[in-house]
Amino acid sequence: MFRIGSVVGRLLMAQLFLGASFTMLTQPERVLQLIASRGMPFPGATLLAAIFLQAAGGTALLAGWQTRASAIGLAAFVLVATSIFHTDFSAPDQMDLFGKDVAVIGGLITLAIAGTGQFSLDALIATRRSRNPSSSSGSAVPAPVR
Repeated sequence: MFRIGSVVGRLLMAQLFLGASFTMLTQPERVLQLIASRGMPFPGATLLAAIFLQAAGGTALLAGWQTRASAIGLAAFVLVATSIFHTDFSAPDQMDLFGKDVAVIGGLITLAIAGTGQFSLDALIATRRSRNPSSSSGSAVPAPVR
């Protein structure tokens, strides 16, 4: 059950970030206004960075590649974004968004701790390294598997 659950959880988490990056890419005016309304410098660069981080991190999660690093990076991104954009607790929807973002951070931390499971690029790379240790690092000692 862990095998399927880890894949499904990772794919669901990935779609959140891939969908957000696609929305930002296709509707930049709305996001630029939101960024500017918070007084952040360089709204265009901030938008591009957010698109890149979410697209790259979401793609890495989707493939199960560098999953722990991706999950930690995305958790940090969500923490920063939440602290900037979802802390006006006088608005009921902001409290809900804050709570959901905290849950996403929790899911990403769990993913970083548990790893990707068997069905991932991380697992495939680790399996190949253990079968042919000399090709990965030039030494006869297998690379450590997380």
